[in-house]
Amino acid sequence: MRVTMSMLSERLRLNLMTSCDELLKAQHTATTGKRISTPSDDPIGAGKSLSLRSVLSSIDQYARNVDVANSQLSVTSAAMDSVVASVQQLRSLALSAASPALTTEARSNLAIQIDQIAKTLATTGNMQHMGKYIFAGSRSDAAPIVENPAGTPPYLYQGDSSQMSIRVGADSYVAVNVTGDRVFNIGSISAPGAPDIFTTIGTLRDAVLAADITTISAQLGDIDLNLSNMIATRSQVGERLRRLDQSREALLDAKTSTSELLSLNEDADLAEALVALRVRENVYEAAIGTATRLLSVSLAEMLK
Repeated sequence: MRVTMSMLSERLRLNLMTSCDELLKAQHTATTGKRISTPSDDPIGAGKSLSLRSVLSSIDQYARNVDVANSQLSVTSAAMDSVVASVQQLRSLALSAASPALTTEARSNLAIQIDQIAKTLATTGNMQHMGKYIFAGSRSDAAPIVENPAGTPPYLYQGDSSQMSIRVGADSYVAVNVTGDRVFNIGSISAPGAPDIFTTIGTLRDAVLAADITTISAQLGDIDLNLSNMIATRSQVGERLRRLDQSREALLDAKTSTSELLSLNEDADLAEALVALRVRENVYEAAIGTATRLLSVSLAEMLK
C-alpha cells in the first residue's frame, strides 16, 4: 500500500495527540496527588471511592446529630440540676417547719418560700431550647406546665409522654428528652404512692400555715419519693450524655480510618507519579522530534 502525505500526517497527528493526552494525565496525577480523578481512570477503584465517600457522608451526618443531641441534653441536664436543687431546698424547709417552736410569722415566711419553690419548678418545667419546650414531649410548641384554674391539682401537664430519639450511628439511637409528667410525677406516674411534686408542695404549705406537724412530717416521705425520681432522671440524662461522648469518639475514629482507606484507594505514590511524568515528557518530546524529522523528509521527497 502506498503511503501518502495525508496518511502520514494523520498518523503523526494521532500519535502526538495520544502522547499529549498521556502527558496531561501524568501532569494531573503529579499535581493533584490523585491517581483516580474520573471513573475511567480505574472503574473498580472509582466504585470503591464512591462507596467510601458515602460512608464519610453518613459519618458526618451522625456527628452533626450528636452535636444536636448533646446540645439538647446539656440544657436538660442543667434544668434537672435546678429541679433537684429546688426540691432539696424544699426538703430543708419542711424539716425546719416540723419544729413546734416556730412562731406564726416564721411559718408565714416558710410558706412564702415554699410557694416560691413551686413557681421556680414550674418555670424550670417550661424551659425552652431553640424555641422548643424541653419537657413537653412531642408537644414542644406550648408550655407543658400550667396553673390549674380549678386549683386542684395546682398545676397541670399539657405535654405528652413521647420520647424523642436521634440517630447517632448506623444502629444507634439516643433519647434526647425527658417529659415533664415523669419529672414532676404528674398522676403519680414515676413515684406510685406519692402525689406530684406540686400537690405535695401545696399540702406542705397549708400544713405549715396550720402548724400541722403530723402532716408536715408525712410530706417529707412524699418529698423524698419525688426527689429520688428526679435524681434518677438526672442520672439518666447524664448517662445519655456519656453515651454521646462515646459516640463522638467512635465516629471520629471511623472517619479517620475511612479517610485513610479513601486515601489509599485514590492517592498516587508521589515518587512514582514524578517518574511517570518525566517519562511522559520524554516520550512527548521524542514524538515531536520524530514528527518534525519525518515531515521534513516527506516534504523534501515531495518537492524533488
